[in-house]
Amino acid sequence: MRRAGGSMLNRRRVFSEESVAARIVPMNAVVYCRVSTKEQVSNFSLETQQDRCVEYCTRQRWPVVTIFRDEGESAKTSDRREFQRMIEFCKRKQNEISFVVVHDLSRFSRQMADQLAVIADLQAAGVRLRSVMENVDETSAGKLMQNIYGAFNQFDNDRKAERTRLGMQRAVNMGRFPFKAPLGYLNVSSKNTANLIPDPERAPLIQKAFKLYGTGAETKAGVLRTMNALGLKTHAGSKITPQTFERLLRNPLYSGWIVAPKLEARNRGSFEPLGTALTNGLFTMLREACGGKTTLVSPMGFEPMLSP
Repeated sequence: MRRAGGSMLNRRRVFSEESVAARIVPMNAVVYCRVSTKEQVSNFSLETQQDRCVEYCTRQRWPVVTIFRDEGESAKTSDRREFQRMIEFCKRKQNEISFVVVHDLSRFSRQMADQLAVIADLQAAGVRLRSVMENVDETSAGKLMQNIYGAFNQFDNDRKAERTRLGMQRAVNMGRFPFKAPLGYLNVSSKNTANLIPDPERAPLIQKAFKLYGTGAETKAGVLRTMNALGLKTHAGSKITPQTFERLLRNPLYSGWIVAPKLEARNRGSFEPLGTALTNGLFTMLREACGGKTTLVSPMGFEPMLSP
């Protein structure tokens, strides 16, 4: 009986140890690094982040399973390729990964809502977030610091966005175009003169398109066929589609006006207009051609011509 009882006790102890071992997740980590611009990619900022994260894991005795790097990605959204791959990896390997390590929380997210949501997703998979530069963990004090850092990161991001918006509004008020040049123009760096110049390859064709359509003798489709036959291409080298051509004809920039609704700004541009044949009559014709579904701007008096 003693032998049987002892044997049963030993089996229970073995089973208990095996069940505990099965519940223990290896203290492995993954590293996530991010920079916002291509310049930061080339100046070793990513390598610095990665080295410090790996050193941190080494001090904690956490083997690094893999490293995810977003190069030239903003943290204003969680829709980043490597960031999403990291989340999916942690969920798929939830019995093998214990920590996600970042250099600082601004690398992880600059939006408070995204930070909270992703951390909750990771924790549901048994994965915890750690920062090399900030003392964050699952204690009440650690979560408070995590939220404080997250709030400051969003504040910093929002403030930069406000400054950028003000700068772009100021540019429009000076007659400068604060966006990527549209077809027919090229961006140039200039503080005191126009920052758009005609593209020597495409500008003559754009001018010809406006003149042909302005006569009323050619249909929009006919002018487009002529332009494609003459070799007018997009910046990517593709043929002009009907949708692209319609946007081109409706764009007041070609008549010399900058209209930026999202900036609540509009002004006469300091650059050379390409649509010299534009008139109020042509804009009316364009409006009718678009089925009255658009808001056009008169190049003459700069009064909105609203669709009915």
